[in-house]
Amino acid sequence: MGKKIWCQWAQRVSLATAFTLLAACGSSSKYDEFIPTRIISAGDQLSYLGNGTLTPAYSDRFTVNNLAGGTTTNNWVLQLAASYGLSTDLSAANPAVVGTADPVSNKVSNLEARIATVTPRSGDMLVVNGGMADIIALAEAVATGAKTSAQALSEIATAGSDLQAILLRQLSHYKNILVINAYDLKESPYARTRDLTAASPAISQSSFQQLLHDMTRAFNTALIRNAGTFTSGSGIRLFDAETLFLNANLYNVGITASGLSTGTCASFATSTGTDNNSSRVACTTSAAALVNTSYDTNLYADTKFPTPAAHRFLGSQAYAFLRSVKGW
Repeated sequence: MGKKIWCQWAQRVSLATAFTLLAACGSSSKYDEFIPTRIISAGDQLSYLGNGTLTPAYSDRFTVNNLAGGTTTNNWVLQLAASYGLSTDLSAANPAVVGTADPVSNKVSNLEARIATVTPRSGDMLVVNGGMADIIALAEAVATGAKTSAQALSEIATAGSDLQAILLRQLSHYKNILVINAYDLKESPYARTRDLTAASPAISQSSFQQLLHDMTRAFNTALIRNAGTFTSGSGIRLFDAETLFLNANLYNVGITASGLSTGTCASFATSTGTDNNSSRVACTTSAAALVNTSYDTNLYADTKFPTPAAHRFLGSQAYAFLRSVKGW
């Protein structure tokens, strides 16, 4: 057992080092540091900032949402913006945070069109996350018998390469791009509880969990493969959410060991094979508290997506990363 744990730890260190090499291809000093004046956010459910026409506004995020008058930061993009001192008033006439993520059309294949809806300007930082929507959709396809595990692994690797290509093309529009990779759902409530009776060929729960892990690895590896290096003060920086959510530092922000694989809210998406989120129920603080008054000690708000505490942790750590010598 000790040898197994050591090997797993060594693999993660090696992985983190690989990501660091990509992310650190920039300035070794902060002489002329880039500080954004606006954030353009594109991604999947993790970066979806909500519908402003709802009551309360923006109360359909894929996490525990505030009631009217609530001001708790519950999205990592908003935490990142607040850390930079940018206004997080999404309804402002000229908002400092522009979210383009859609709750349904949010796979890697949709990202470029979403980004194109915004006119770039000086001082912008493009912030992109990707992979989670694709991983979940492919996992659902395996669970319902629409795809084999081998097909899912092949397609998710292609999605990772496609995201890298999108980011490289965006360098002609945005000098500074932050990308967040996919986090691992292997130990999530979704992985542990998904009904697999319709899978064809049959797949066990443990094999389904391993598939989610393998897809995460395949996507993230393809995302950074042959990415190249970038000049000081500009280019693409990758923040490693996969390693972050495996890290024991989660305990330092109040996320407990018992909450690492426990969800509070009902699942935000209906499992229909595509998992396109077209039929879902938003989760509020009052609904979450009825289930678990200490829901913010969990990593997962539902079966797949992070709680506000985990979102804030991700945003603050991404900020610390960008302000370090590994940023711009």
